Amino acid sequence: MNDVNLLQDDARLPRYRSSAAARMVNIPVATLRVWERRYQVVGPAQSASGQRLYSSQDVRRLVLIKQLVNRGHGIGMLARMETPQLQDLFDEAREVDQTLAPGERGRPVPRA
Repeated sequence: MNDVNLLQDDARLPRYRSSAAARMVNIPVATLRVWERRYQVVGPAQSASGQRLYSSQDVRRLVLIKQLVNRGHGIGMLARMETPQLQDLFDEAREVDQTLAPGERGRPVPRA
């Protein structure tokens, strides 16, 4: 597929404003803006008027980052990772959760 086709495909993708993207990820818009400014977690397109427009891929990445932050991972580390790496990290965490007994989930791991 050439660059022209990629641009046309991208133009057909849904785009969400900051407020809608933040709602979908379940974070405040202010947090979304901080993550963008400080950590460059996503690079949304902008409309002619300067409104940030998030793609479905941007929202998916933000959801993964939020879920991993909720599990205790640092935003600075996560922001540097590619989306497939984030997905792998999330999948690994989910596998660990499934192998733990219900009473052990969420407990800190004892250190030697």
